[in-house]
Amino acid sequence: MSFPFAHTHARTQSPTAHREGPPPLFFGQSVMSSEVEAVNEAAKLATPTLQPSSTDGSTQATKYVLSVGSTPTAHSASAEARAHLTSLLHGDLELHAGNYPMLDLQQLHTGLVSKDRIAQRVLATVLSFYPGRGDDGTDEALCDAGGIAMSRDTGPSGGYGDIIGKPWRLGKISQEHGILSRTDSSTDSLEMGSTLEIICQHACLTAAAYPWYYVVDSDIPGETSIAPAMAINDYQADATELIETYDFLMKFIIIGEAGTGKSCLLHHFTHNSFKEHSQHTIGVEFSSRTVKLGEKRIKLQLWDTAGQERFRSVTRSYYRGAAGVILVYDITNRDSFLNLPIWLADARALASSHLVAVLVGNKSDREDDREVEWAEASRWAAENDVHFLETSSLTGENVETPFLLAARSILLSIESGSLDPENAGSG
Repeated sequence: MSFPFAHTHARTQSPTAHREGPPPLFFGQSVMSSEVEAVNEAAKLATPTLQPSSTDGSTQATKYVLSVGSTPTAHSASAEARAHLTSLLHGDLELHAGNYPMLDLQQLHTGLVSKDRIAQRVLATVLSFYPGRGDDGTDEALCDAGGIAMSRDTGPSGGYGDIIGKPWRLGKISQEHGILSRTDSSTDSLEMGSTLEIICQHACLTAAAYPWYYVVDSDIPGETSIAPAMAINDYQADATELIETYDFLMKFIIIGEAGTGKSCLLHHFTHNSFKEHSQHTIGVEFSSRTVKLGEKRIKLQLWDTAGQERFRSVTRSYYRGAAGVILVYDITNRDSFLNLPIWLADARALASSHLVAVLVGNKSDREDDREVEWAEASRWAAENDVHFLETSSLTGENVETPFLLAARSILLSIESGSLDPENAGSG
């Protein structure tokens, strides 16, 4: 069985300032987005605190590094902000993705980091070796790290992960296994039973598949331990339950206009409580929950997307490979209902071809403010071949039903043979 471990350079997440030894690599190209404004503002707020403070006006001997993280992707500050920092701060600006304590191949290919700074690895075992079986006559090998361990995200380098210290790549995956392919013409083989360190394409998804990390190396003396990847009390699960595997992994996206209560609906489903003072989602936020349907344990990867148009290009990239979509509108906001065709069309164009959709009319507790009648929404759902129900994130009424309904529908398709979970596009 594969498991993840952290190798080096654990760091505190955004935005913060700290002293560093060797200077890090910097993401030096400007990528304009709404998040750049937040990065620039953080830099301006930090500079008065971090200016040289010696009484004789000399420059501080220790350089500061301002580290800022943003999710879901890394963004660079504008040239103006970098110049501002250079003139006022004895240090540098360092930008990372939201998962920068770990890093992954996606950040490597942006030029943000070097490979030796990627901390997260998946330890996998070589199960079989196939000389000359590759498409071009090269060798292949089978390992026990598949879609569950590595996620189905690929990147510019191709494949689903790179092997540390060996000219091999995780080229193909099924649910639980991966096919390793050689990346050069060397003749080094992989021994059956040997273990490999694999760097994944997307650290967030790999993190979601495991209950903890094995920290095997650190900059901090004596810092080797087992670090939980989620709160031990999450979902009232004990350690034994966390170790147990699941039968299927399903990716769901939650989409719809801003202000419809998507985040509150998801929070109530994963935490069994109403989320007070909820703010608009920035980009994409991730949660997960394991449910039991009959004798099968299903792990749901739940992607909560921003409803604002300015984030649409970012959130669409997360539709790929989704098996289910929870399409949310607000029964007190008719515009959120009228825009449903746009959201559904996007999901069906970009997600799995077997996509299961559930339409959710949220805020059913506000009957006096209703602008969309149940019968009208039910008719629209029938015409567009989606399931339909109304929920209240506030009271908890029906909050579990859309997720369980979608999961059960997908499971039935798997058990009937109409959906192959080993297919990379199945979700």
